[in-house]
Amino acid sequence: MDAYVDYVRRMSRWRARRFVNGKSVESAYFKSESQAIQRTKEWRGIEVCAISDFNKMDEKEQYKLMLAYEAAKDKGLDIYDVVMGHKSGAAGASAISESVTAYLKSLSDRKTSYSHQRDNRQILRNLERVLPGGSISALSEMVLSDFIYEDPAHSANTVTNRRKIVHAFIKWLVKKKAISVNTCAGVDKPVIGASSVPYLKIPEVIKLMEACVELDPNMVPYFAMNLWGGTRPSEVAGYAGGKRGVRWGHVDLSEGDIDIPDDVSKTVGRLAPMEDNLIAWLRAYRDGDLYPIPKFEDRFRAVVSKAGIEWKQDIMRHSYCSYYVAKFRDLGKLAYNIGHVGTLSVLRKHYENRRVKPKMASQYWDIFPVIKKT
Repeated sequence: MDAYVDYVRRMSRWRARRFVNGKSVESAYFKSESQAIQRTKEWRGIEVCAISDFNKMDEKEQYKLMLAYEAAKDKGLDIYDVVMGHKSGAAGASAISESVTAYLKSLSDRKTSYSHQRDNRQILRNLERVLPGGSISALSEMVLSDFIYEDPAHSANTVTNRRKIVHAFIKWLVKKKAISVNTCAGVDKPVIGASSVPYLKIPEVIKLMEACVELDPNMVPYFAMNLWGGTRPSEVAGYAGGKRGVRWGHVDLSEGDIDIPDDVSKTVGRLAPMEDNLIAWLRAYRDGDLYPIPKFEDRFRAVVSKAGIEWKQDIMRHSYCSYYVAKFRDLGKLAYNIGHVGTLSVLRKHYENRRVKPKMASQYWDIFPVIKKT
């Protein structure tokens, strides 16, 4: 086994990595280099102790351990996982899969939004797969920290969302008295700066719209309204569970606005204004799909895949906000346009990337349809 420490500039954190046979098998992230070094020492110490303890065993104990290893291997398990998930006496250890299922059902019963349930399902099911032994007894601060920060490519906003979801789940377990302490509370929050907010660069926006026009022109209204209209993706495609989405009857091309009703918006209804380029896109693709959009998920993924760009959650919304502020310099109007009900400081922190300059913004709002549907 080898262990190394390096600095991940994008996340402003020190990373400890453990390698077995040249393959990275475990990573952990820390605020300071000394903490990362300490983790590598712990890993090496565990390995030394394990070898020492094994050598101290008599032949019978060594043989039983090897049988256990082979039995776990045959079942596709790891000895560590088996031990961590082992039920001891009456107290036992609840399976993480059962807890996740119950928690997701509680979100559904509370009728939380489709996107919220989807994110929770995706993240918590992943946690379920990586948790040692599949037992909630293994939900230590170290395990949760490693899971939340597992991918260095994740933006600070993505990590914040992962931590928020995991923290709420652990809090729910404490409330249900399945565990006694919220171990996620000790996991550090990532530092979110203006430059960490993801957005689509001008060439990426052009590639996205060209891919959509070529592959599935009826999806153009969906992408155009999210890029230049300030709408949420769920407001155009619609929520699951009965919530409606924007229809063509809500779009007034002559007046240049989109009427987003209260029962469509995630927050409050509004009359979102359209800039000239969005009006041009919607006029050119007036026969395209708005709510309900047939086979939406498959068509959406196909367009993004053809465009060949890295997609991140809410990236179209972040792009709209960043380019809007860079050109129009009006946070109050932006908040109204996108249906933001929080403070303006929260709006700037989570939605605006100040790397976007006025010249770039002028190019963004000057992207008009060049290929019309035939």
